[in-house]
Amino acid sequence: FELLDSSPPGSVAKIITSSYLPANTKELGLPEQIIRVEREAMPPPDERTRSTVLLDVIEIQYVASLENGTIIDSSASRCPPGSSSKTIYYVLGQRNGPPVGKGEVPFPPGWDLTMRGMVVGEQRKITLPTTLAFYTKKIEGIPQFSPIIYTVKLVSIT
Repeated sequence: FELLDSSPPGSVAKIITSSYLPANTKELGLPEQIIRVEREAMPPPDERTRSTVLLDVIEIQYVASLENGTIIDSSASRCPPGSSSKTIYYVLGQRNGPPVGKGEVPFPPGWDLTMRGMVVGEQRKITLPTTLAFYTKKIEGIPQFSPIIYTVKLVSIT
């Protein structure tokens, strides 16, 4: 989590990867799961005053896609008709965002890990392995066991 914190002055790691081994992974012969977080945009150091922590209400813009580039979800698609904001609010650590309607993609458990430490104005490309995306859930338009790639921009922290 220290590597995910973008608030310290100076440079921060551009790419962070970590292995994730759910219970019984090795015994079941399943592959190691790799989380990848890439910082695509960062505000200047003097503007990085506070980073996200658990239970923050954060306002984000995001796009979710499969490895082949197919877009499967976005914050813009969740906004009410006529809304110009194209953002959603999410409670970090609670897997809690706007209600998920019929046919909409739920929020993955990996968000609560990978969006910690973000600062306002930061954009991350987050690759969630199968176990932190949707694992075995059958969701229309998403192949089972698919890693999901999120491009997330933090707009505000409440």
